[in-house]
Amino acid sequence: SMDLAMKAGHGDEGPPVHAMARNGLRFKSLQQLVKDGFELRVPVTAPGALLSYRFATTDYDIAFGVYYESEDGEGEMVPEHRVDSHIEPVLAELSPIPFSKGVIILYWDNSYSWFRTKALTYSVGLAYPDSDAVRAAQETEARRALNACLDDALRAEARKSRGKASVAQLQEQVDTLEEQLRHLHQQLDNKLHTLHGTLHEQRFLGDRIADRRRRLPGLVIDLVVKGGWLDGPDPHVEEGANCLVDQGGDEADTVKEARATQHGARVSAPRRPGMPSPPGGRPGEGSSLDDMALGHRPSESGGGRAGASAQIGGEASPRPYTR
Repeated sequence: SMDLAMKAGHGDEGPPVHAMARNGLRFKSLQQLVKDGFELRVPVTAPGALLSYRFATTDYDIAFGVYYESEDGEGEMVPEHRVDSHIEPVLAELSPIPFSKGVIILYWDNSYSWFRTKALTYSVGLAYPDSDAVRAAQETEARRALNACLDDALRAEARKSRGKASVAQLQEQVDTLEEQLRHLHQQLDNKLHTLHGTLHEQRFLGDRIADRRRRLPGLVIDLVVKGGWLDGPDPHVEEGANCLVDQGGDEADTVKEARATQHGARVSAPRRPGMPSPPGGRPGEGSSLDDMALGHRPSESGGGRAGASAQIGGEASPRPYTR
């Protein structure tokens, strides 16, 4: 029965105690002095509870709110607000309580009033439905939890099936990419091998070119000195001679001197017996290219370049060309 009650203390004696009834609780106070604030905590131990309250103050208003603490967290049931409980009593019922285990907190707030202590009287009851209703509520709650669990399991199973198909597809894509990656690695190794070989060949050819350039002046000078063949049919010799002239230095002077000598030999050197006359030339005028190729050199007389040989016993005695 909700008629069972205990009378609360007054002043600083604290909040009232409560007694357990057969199907609920009741809290009642004849007068509770509220200076800053006062709270009443009502425990809830079963689902489907009904909370009812009635309170009044003397002469002045007060602020009031209802809160809860449960296994699922904390919350607000009635927002705190100022009520004119000194004009008429405030009464209300809250049902059903949305949790089966926890605490309901009724709070009267007087912190906004610095000089007036409020005199509060209240009556609070917590009732539970009969056992059949409790069992029905518990069964409903159990079925709700079971259905929620089954629904979640079915959703998870469907998601797992979709994920399995995705896993197979992704694995196939991964295998394809790994195979492509292996081919790319092989191509990369081949390209690196080719690159290293090309770089090695480039270094070898660079060294070879540098060596040939070092040898080229000596070979051209040697050919000029020994053969005098500067304007012959070989374009490589002519190119080498031109390079020496462009570079300047002693080698350039040697080439220029040899070309001048050869040019003079073309004009004035006598031909050797049995050699044909050059095209457009006069009989007896020999080709300086032939003479210099054979080591003949024209002699100098009177400050100019004259005969190509000295007469010994009526025959030309050729002398080798030297610098």
